[in-house]
Amino acid sequence: MIVLNLLNQIFGRRDAISRADIDTYQTGKEKQRIEEQAAADGFDSNALDGWSTSGLSTDAMKKMDNLIAQRYGSSNYSILVKTVLAILIIGIGLLVYFSYSPQEEVQLAVVTDTALLNEATERTEIDLIPEIEALEEIAIASQVSPKELIAKNIAQTKEDQNPEIEKEDITAIQPLPELPIIENNTSPEIAPKLIYNQAKEIYLRDLKLIDYRAYRDGPITTERLRYSGTPANQEHWEQSSNEELVWEKVEIPYIEYIDKTMELISQNKYKKALPRLELILEKYPEDMNANFYSGFAYFNLGKYDIAIQRFEKSFSISFGNFYEEARWFKSLALENLTETSEAKNLWKEIVAENGFYAKEAKKKLMK
Repeated sequence: MIVLNLLNQIFGRRDAISRADIDTYQTGKEKQRIEEQAAADGFDSNALDGWSTSGLSTDAMKKMDNLIAQRYGSSNYSILVKTVLAILIIGIGLLVYFSYSPQEEVQLAVVTDTALLNEATERTEIDLIPEIEALEEIAIASQVSPKELIAKNIAQTKEDQNPEIEKEDITAIQPLPELPIIENNTSPEIAPKLIYNQAKEIYLRDLKLIDYRAYRDGPITTERLRYSGTPANQEHWEQSSNEELVWEKVEIPYIEYIDKTMELISQNKYKKALPRLELILEKYPEDMNANFYSGFAYFNLGKYDIAIQRFEKSFSISFGNFYEEARWFKSLALENLTETSEAKNLWKEIVAENGFYAKEAKKKLMK
């Protein structure tokens, strides 16, 4: 019915575009007149777009004209030719419309890009969170590279394994002479120093992590693009055939999922790592690994305010493994936000604790 209505519209009007109009339009002449004439009818407009996109001349129809005239005679020739021409124009118009749809272009681009990968692609790698996608890395000179963090982790580990190594000279204070004890009931109560316990650790890509396998058991649920026939629960795999790409919801063991995430962090791919870290935090909001390394990524992407929030959540009394690193990087984020007073107070605390970053904090205070 739609086709018949379109045919009635094009053949029932005297001002319908003709083959001559189409050929003239293809040469670039009288474009305004022909476009205005075609604009009066939706079908004419689509037909003109179809012919223009195809780049064909109406001369291509002459051979068909002769064959139809020979077979069906001149009496039916005109109507039949118009019908065939109209159907051809409709077909070209529909083909152009669907082939060049903007939405389809995006889908094809995604599939093409994904098909080039040699391992399963997670949806988070394609559908980046808009806020993350808009971020830009800060100047390299202002970044803390993963290699620097790895070097500090190694040095800190060696220091922990050799407790006899001398700390900073700030502890080399001569003991005070003994004084008589004087009772003072008005003295303020001194709060005991908090002790942050060290949980079981593991190193992936040379980056320190809490080994949560000792404390909980639960996978990360995600959606993954893979080739049909490939096991869905593998974090790494190689393409073995030209099978169809499909999306599938899968559960990945936490240790495998965080390992892939640390690989991205170690390669400075912070924007790709962040959606994965956010996905972990959706299930485990108190995950120290995801909090610390998302803070690390946000720091290098210039989002110091968010980085501070994540660093503050990356240690607790039971899981104090990131205590020193988190406080040090928080102080640097405060410095970048020109919160100088808060940064200095934190550096003083770091110096007083005489931990791994005490020397660097002391240098900051001396500037």
